[in-house]
Amino acid sequence: MKFCFIIFWSFIALVLSNQPLWGQEPLSNPDFSTTAASEGTVPVFKATPSEKGTTVPPFSSSSTFSATALGYGTTSTTQPTLPPLEDFPLKPLEWGKWSVGLLIGVYHPSLDLLNHILSDPNLGIVQDPNFLLPGNPDFPTTKRNIVTPHIFGLAEYGIEGQLEINPKYSFTFAFASWQGESRAEDSVTIFTRSNQPPSVVPRDARYHVTINQFWWGLRYHFMNEPGKKKFYLNIGLLGVSGAYLTMDSLERVITNNNLSFDSVSVTEASGYGFSTRFGAGGEYHFQKWLSIGTNINYVMGKISTLKVSRYFSSGFGEPLPAPPDSLPPDPTIPIPQPATLPVPGDTITYAPMTTIGAADFMGKPQNLSLDLDGFDVTFYIQFHF
Repeated sequence: MKFCFIIFWSFIALVLSNQPLWGQEPLSNPDFSTTAASEGTVPVFKATPSEKGTTVPPFSSSSTFSATALGYGTTSTTQPTLPPLEDFPLKPLEWGKWSVGLLIGVYHPSLDLLNHILSDPNLGIVQDPNFLLPGNPDFPTTKRNIVTPHIFGLAEYGIEGQLEINPKYSFTFAFASWQGESRAEDSVTIFTRSNQPPSVVPRDARYHVTINQFWWGLRYHFMNEPGKKKFYLNIGLLGVSGAYLTMDSLERVITNNNLSFDSVSVTEASGYGFSTRFGAGGEYHFQKWLSIGTNINYVMGKISTLKVSRYFSSGFGEPLPAPPDSLPPDPTIPIPQPATLPVPGDTITYAPMTTIGAADFMGKPQNLSLDLDGFDVTFYIQFHF
């Protein structure tokens, strides 16, 4: 078997060795006749009849053959060449040009669902520490679910790397972090102790979102002057986004005995999802090793599920206990649905809420998701190696 393998590849090598190169005419047999002498010829040895006793010089002006017969004529106006590089769909890989840099910019994710909940007092996040404060007739769910402005953030920062495949394409890798926040203040009525009258205390509510995104993309250079400037399209191949949601409730309590203290309750949650982005950008070189540029992209993605990671109770009191099973309810009378304290691993949900008398009623909970759609504008500085 090994002998047959050697014979086979030897035959292939022999066949290929007799084939002309791409763009070259096949070799023809050289003409050793004296009629082949012409302009652009070279002298060769020609055995001509000679008289007996004389020697024949190895070269003579009449003993020549045409170099054009071998495909190497110097008088031809056309030279065999390969097709231009632009005719290939992909240029040869280079893999040698890479760069890293810092980026800063502006990102505005929509966060439509979360902003809608925070702006509607009849909707509430079940694990929100503001909703979990002990209720009373003067502190119903519509007041516990404090109304806040839309979450908004500007600064985005991160790092970016680029690996050039060829003058037309390059891979990009980027990591960026964005933070947004919404805050509101009001005054609430709380029973600090069961044997004390209620106190009206100021409350500070905060909703903070951090979004970390990792991007892997393809960059198509529709204009590229190496070492000077380039313009390109960004095509997102894969994006992974991680989100962290923090909900705070701070009450500054002042009792009738002139004692004061702060009560803080916090719920922290996190989740991740996939995303992508598309856009365009440009880059300008100051030096071969230094450039600046900008990107304008539109991000598309969603984080469908958030899980509780930590919860800190306010310490004011526990939620009302569930009604005993020994008292079956009247089907025509709604049953209060007491809230339960969140534990790590619980899914963040929201639901419509209302208070009738001293009882809270809650609709069907649904998962809270974060919408990441929005424009992303970044500026970067790159160091080339």
